[in-house]
Amino acid sequence: MDAPSHCIHGGRFIHDFDVNDLIMPCVVIDVSCKCHERYSLSVQDVEDFESQFGPIAQGSSVMVKTVCSKFWHTPSKYHNNHVFQSVSSEVAELLLERGVSAICIDTLSPDRPEDDFKVHNTLFRSW
Repeated sequence: MDAPSHCIHGGRFIHDFDVNDLIMPCVVIDVSCKCHERYSLSVQDVEDFESQFGPIAQGSSVMVKTVCSKFWHTPSKYHNNHVFQSVSSEVAELLLERGVSAICIDTLSPDRPEDDFKVHNTLFRSW
């Protein structure tokens, strides 16, 4: 879990969260079958998920399954010189507008370092 304080001056720290606020329904959007190392979860992926499973409920956590978790025990592959799958800033905006409480992904970060932490900044401004 990332705390807003690591990206936003004056943001909340981990100890500022009530554990009960971290218990929520979740959905898993599995894009592992189409992932490549620079894949970003797209609005189309979210729309495809919802057409199959229904709308993502407000207050839910959205978990993104890529292929990265299979490399967890091989740090050089998991870190991969900071080249990994991510979440697009458009998806972060869309899910925030829909009232999603959290976005989780099995990579180092929902953002790629070269993307200026747009996803972090989008999500943390609501916390």
